[in-house]
Parts: sequence; structure tokens; C-alpha cells
Amino acid sequence: MKLYNTDYVLFFVNSGTFEFEQANYPYIYSLDSVQELLLDVFNRWKYDRDHSEVWVPTTELPKEKRKLLIKMVSEVK
Repeated sequence: MKLYNTDYVLFFVNSGTFEFEQANYPYIYSLDSVQELLLDVFNRWKYDRDHSEVWVPTTELPKEKRKLLIKMVSEVK
């Protein structure tokens, strides 16, 4: 399985964990499905520095998180 920079995961800032870790399920969102949400996140970042969640491209995940996500996806397939 290959991860793309147009695929995103949700990171919860307050807990310091990713949604796929909390749910124990490989939630991956395409750029199309989160485009409006990404714009909203960007606007909140401009005006409100107290965010509780951030969209992260899967290609920018730390190595161990990428491995975990790929493993989870392969187990679901």
C-alpha cells in the first residue's frame, strides 16, 4: 500500500493522537472530501491559535505512524 500526499488523517491536538489510533481503524480522507474542512482549518489558524484538530497529509506522518496506518489498511482489505 502506498500513501499519497492527497490523503489526510485527522490529528487531535489535545490528546496528541491520530483518529486512526483512537478508533483502531484506518480512517483516511481524500483531499476532495476534506477540501472545505482544510479551508476552515486554515482560516481558524489565521484567527484562532487554539485548535483542537489538524488535518495531516499521510506522507508527512512520522515513520512509525505511517507503518501502523499501512498495516491497519492491509488488515482491513
